[in-house]
Amino acid sequence: MKRNLFCLLLLLTSVGSVSAQQQPQFSQYMFNQFYLNPALAGNVSKWMEASLIHRTQWANYQGSFDEGGAPETQVFTLSLPFSRNNFGIGLNLLNDKLGGQTNQEIGLSAAYYIPIKNGKLSFGMRLSAVNYQIDYDVLRFVDPNDPLAQNTGVDGVVTYDLGAGLYYQTPLWFAGVGATHLQQTDLESEGIGLSSLSLHYNVIAGLNFNLGKNIELQPSVLVKSDLNAYSFELSTIATYNEKIYGGLSLREDEAMALIAGMYFMDHNRLRVGYAYDYTLKQVNAKQRSSHEIMLSFRLFAPYEQEPSIIRTPRFRH
Repeated sequence: MKRNLFCLLLLLTSVGSVSAQQQPQFSQYMFNQFYLNPALAGNVSKWMEASLIHRTQWANYQGSFDEGGAPETQVFTLSLPFSRNNFGIGLNLLNDKLGGQTNQEIGLSAAYYIPIKNGKLSFGMRLSAVNYQIDYDVLRFVDPNDPLAQNTGVDGVVTYDLGAGLYYQTPLWFAGVGATHLQQTDLESEGIGLSSLSLHYNVIAGLNFNLGKNIELQPSVLVKSDLNAYSFELSTIATYNEKIYGGLSLREDEAMALIAGMYFMDHNRLRVGYAYDYTLKQVNAKQRSSHEIMLSFRLFAPYEQEPSIIRTPRFRH
C-alpha cells in the first residue's frame, strides 16, 4: 500500500511493467469517508454536502534526475440525500499525480439505507471512469533493453472501475468496509506498462464519546489491504463546542499527522481543515513534510424541506 516515489522514478522492473498506483491516502479520511466507501452517498440527512481536499505529499521533494516529482492529489465529492426514500447519490472527482504517472477519475455512487434499532445500515455501489497515464520521458530504466524503454511521451488508457461498500452507524459508533477494483482490470494488456488493478479493501471503525464540558472525542481506525499487504491508520479527534477540533493520526510505519479545523456559519455548514504530516521512516527517498487542506460546505437540499403549510381564511379560526 505504501507508494515509494524513488522506486517509481527508477522503474525497478525486469518483467516490463510498472506497479499500478494504489489508492491515494488522506490524513483527514475521517471527514470524507464517502470517498472510501460508496455506502455513504447521501449520508447526511437533509443536507447536500460538497467537499474538496488538496494534498501535497513530501513537499519540496526533488527527483533524482528531474525537477518535481512529489505526489499531489485533489479529490472533490458531492453527496445528495433522498431521506424520504432512504436513498442517496454521490459524485467524486479525483486527480492523483505520482512522478510520471497520473490517475484521473470520475465516479457516480448510489446508496440505500435501512433503519435498524438506533442506527442505520447502508449498501452502496460506485461506477467510475478512470484515465491512467504514464509520461515515459520522466522515467529512468535500470535495464536499457527493457521493451518499455523505447517508449517516449505520454501514453494512457481509459477504463472503468467498480466499487462497493457496506456501512453501519449509530450515535455511539460506526463501522464499514469498502472495496475497489472489483473487476481487476488488466492494464498491462493495454500496452502502457501498468500491471493489473488488484482488488483493494478498506475497513474503517470508530467511536463517539461525549466527555462533558462541550468536548466530544472520536477515535477511529482505517485499515487498507489487497489481502497480500496491509496498512493502517489510527486517529483521535477532539471537538470543542461543536466548533473547533484538533487531533493526532498515526500512519503505520510511515508518518504521524497533526489535524486541526473549524466550523463556520449556522448549522456548521462550512468547515475548513488542515493536516500536517511528518514522515518518520524511509526519509532517504522522501521529504519530511506533507500538507493537506480540506474545505467542505453544506446546503439544505430543497427536496428535503417539509412542505409549507397553506393557510386559507375559510378554515382558519
